[in-house]
Amino acid sequence: MQLVLFIWAIYAGVAGVISLPIVLLGRNRVRWYAWELLAFVLPFCVWLFLTFYWRTPSGSKSWGNFEEPLFFALAVPLAALIRVIGGKANKGDERMLAGALLGGQCFLAVLVYFLTPNLGGTLGRSNPPVAASPAFAALVHFDQCRGVAGRDRSARAQERL
Repeated sequence: MQLVLFIWAIYAGVAGVISLPIVLLGRNRVRWYAWELLAFVLPFCVWLFLTFYWRTPSGSKSWGNFEEPLFFALAVPLAALIRVIGGKANKGDERMLAGALLGGQCFLAVLVYFLTPNLGGTLGRSNPPVAASPAFAALVHFDQCRGVAGRDRSARAQERL
């Protein structure tokens, strides 16, 4: 849990330091809402959920992939810049733009998760992780046993030749 909080602190720190001058210089140009601070939490939570509960199509991730939040942390100041460039409008339009930008940041977190390959290092054992469900684990065990038996039969067949 401490590692997750540390990674989030780095993500929020990078996004906050870069966003701060944009927000301060644009404070007279845009109405900022308190819920827009979710940009520092929500994309990271989406990425974290995918990291712990979704297997990537390309295989397992590694220690190097804990830097992925830095890739989508740059979306926070970009969204703030788009809000400042958009300027003041009626409240509905501002909120719609802010919500769309927040959704875009979450979508970018999903893209970063799925498009970033294994960046190196290993997490724990080098074996593939154990499946989440017992039924899937039983299928994997069955396939491994069947594969061993199949190799034994083919080795015996090769010896006879």
